Amino acid sequence: MSVDNANKRSYHGEMADVDEIRDRLDRSKHLDAGKQIAELCSSRDQLDSLIGRLTIDYADTGGLGETRYANPASWLAAESNRAKRSTTRWVRHARLIHRFDGIAEGVEDDTLTTDHLDMLVRMIPVRRTMYRAEMFREHHRQLVQLAREHDYEDWVRLCRAWIHMCDDADPHATAPEDKDLGIDFHDNLDGTTS
Repeated sequence: MSVDNANKRSYHGEMADVDEIRDRLDRSKHLDAGKQIAELCSSRDQLDSLIGRLTIDYADTGGLGETRYANPASWLAAESNRAKRSTTRWVRHARLIHRFDGIAEGVEDDTLTTDHLDMLVRMIPVRRTMYRAEMFREHHRQLVQLAREHDYEDWVRLCRAWIHMCDDADPHATAPEDKDLGIDFHDNLDGTTS
């Protein structure tokens, strides 16, 4: 859905549908090569988001119950004959879009590409304290706004700085000197250690 579309939809999965993506592709035929390529890339991002959304909707409504798959990405990989890495990416993006309305709006208005979504997924920690996840929930709209204001490379640098600031401010993080570095010294009984 192009930025100039005044009929924007609300959050909760009301992203572009197949007909809208098809219309967008048809309109792109009349553009010059550079704009057509940009429109095709954006349409592909919208299609990837749609595939992920439909997959999680199918899984969340019990659609996988009669299959041998418990994981939506595994089911999608088998159904579409795609690499699980690709389908996992689509499902992660769809969950991120579904969970954060600011991110859904960024996808809807073509601010966020699949590369942006990859970075945003990496910003939510998997095995750390909940502090960074809480900060992400609080700041995700600002991160999307930064994506509107900066090119992708500068935006990634800002995101990395945000990660470091959150990790430095995390009250539950273990200080480096308190971590077990896994270094063991053994007495070789000849005055040396290894």
